[in-house]
Amino acid sequence: MGGPAVVGERIWKGINMIMFSRKPKWVAVLAGAALLVALPVVPGTASAAAPAGPSQAAATARPAGSFVPLASTRILDTRTGNGARGPIAAGGSFAVLVLGRGGVPSSGVSAVMVNITVANPTVGAGLTAYADGTSLPGTTNVSFAAGQTVANLAMVPVGTNGQVRIHISGRAGAVQVLLDVSGYYTAGAPTAAGTFKAMVPTRLADTRVGTGVARAKVASSSSLNVRIGGAAGLPQAVAAVAVDVTTIPSSVSGFITVFPTGSARPNTPAVNFRAGRSTTSLVVVPLWSDGRISLFNGSTGAQDMVVDLVGYYLNTYSGQIGTLQTIGQQRVVDMPASGATLAAQGTLTVPLAGRYGIPNAGVSAVAVNVTVVDPAHSGDIRAISGSAVPSTSNINFGAHVTTSNLIVLPLVNGAVRLFNDVGAGVHLQVSIVGVFWDGSGAARCNAVPTDPNGTAVTRWNPLVQCILAVLAQSQGSTTVNDVDTVIQYESSGDPNAINRWDLNWQAGHPSEGLIQVIQPTFDTWHSPLLPNNLLNPAANLYAGLNYAIHTYGSIHNIPGLVSLRSGGPYKGYIAKS
Repeated sequence: MGGPAVVGERIWKGINMIMFSRKPKWVAVLAGAALLVALPVVPGTASAAAPAGPSQAAATARPAGSFVPLASTRILDTRTGNGARGPIAAGGSFAVLVLGRGGVPSSGVSAVMVNITVANPTVGAGLTAYADGTSLPGTTNVSFAAGQTVANLAMVPVGTNGQVRIHISGRAGAVQVLLDVSGYYTAGAPTAAGTFKAMVPTRLADTRVGTGVARAKVASSSSLNVRIGGAAGLPQAVAAVAVDVTTIPSSVSGFITVFPTGSARPNTPAVNFRAGRSTTSLVVVPLWSDGRISLFNGSTGAQDMVVDLVGYYLNTYSGQIGTLQTIGQQRVVDMPASGATLAAQGTLTVPLAGRYGIPNAGVSAVAVNVTVVDPAHSGDIRAISGSAVPSTSNINFGAHVTTSNLIVLPLVNGAVRLFNDVGAGVHLQVSIVGVFWDGSGAARCNAVPTDPNGTAVTRWNPLVQCILAVLAQSQGSTTVNDVDTVIQYESSGDPNAINRWDLNWQAGHPSEGLIQVIQPTFDTWHSPLLPNNLLNPAANLYAGLNYAIHTYGSIHNIPGLVSLRSGGPYKGYIAKS
């Protein structure tokens, strides 16, 4: 018997996940989801050794709007004169050069991902970051109170001169500002699924004045529905949006949960706020077919809310290098529930590769939401992306102030590491929001969810598109329909279907899975980056389609499809033994 475990270098082994049921346009990347009991981890299936046979196609071209992760580097600290000298007076603004610094190239960049920290403010106000040379938007990236050191992740467009501009609101007082760059988005007009477009920030909802919604506070334990679809500059094919959510000071503390309207409300807060203080947090949330998101007020009092649109991710699925896929947010660490504590100056290691739907390979970076729950002392949490603890912080928190922030960092040795830079233990909660693909092959397809709005056959179309992309085949409707036809005739959409009557069955290796692959064919044509399991939908599709392409020249030439087009019956596509 003893007290709660104290974590120094701790390897976390807990999971409880709840996936959103989806209504995307039809494949959405996603954010949301849940927790609360720490359960033993069931390790993911290890990749099999590469079989003798054809090599797999790899997507290596980096599309416009793709994300490039970097080790966090401080490019601005007005306390020391790094980038600019502070303090910065309220009502003032200044430009910061970002191109060519901290690993960001000197050209070819549309936006940077930066963690913005406000330190030692003498008055409460707001900070706005935007492309230098453009007009000041009427939005906020960081909200702060006097004496409060606070941080928020931001995706900021870069001006044509390679700079971003920082503006401090208010008429009195001053602040110190820090910028830590952790990645950038490539320039050009995004067209590939999962790529990001940074927008001029636009206020879509403000309950104080009735912008976009009713002019009324959101009641306790109630939700505000905000229409995002149809906003100026937002295309139809949007999978997810990046929004800054701000709470206005009120008499109570609480949290805001953000999720696609119509989905089950997750247990993971996006914004934690304290009575009397304004708080802003960046949230990435899916946009479903009705184009709305919901904000749930998890406090005991009515609350004003503000929603600012800062960018979007394109719809459907590509898995190309640098593209995002959220996989159903999952709470993977919950120290308050388990009784564990991350010790002072301790490091928490959270293995992710091969777990929670994340493949063993193919991931360059992860997006996680980290919450410090009711800390006894003020301090900060630092994400470690290399061998040493960085000098940059990701979450700054005050004593007894529950604080969250979205963190995007490279996946190193299949894990993320978080350092507690405070003289006392803390309780952390960590939830996965999504992954950025490195374009290395089929591993990413194993995390693709089905489409709940599809039929028994078409619900597999997101996975079909992913496999087609990896195999360097067209992902257009003609090819997808061809694959759907094969699935219909071979299994009727049942991934566990087994043929127990034909010659293959009699020979001891029955046709199995979505497109009825026999084991010898699977052994030769499957991907080593997918589970070595004939009934795994991704592995089955990859092996069967890979075989068909190399045997018949294309999917369109599968004998059963050729026969149907000429008015004949469907024929099995894998040669019988």
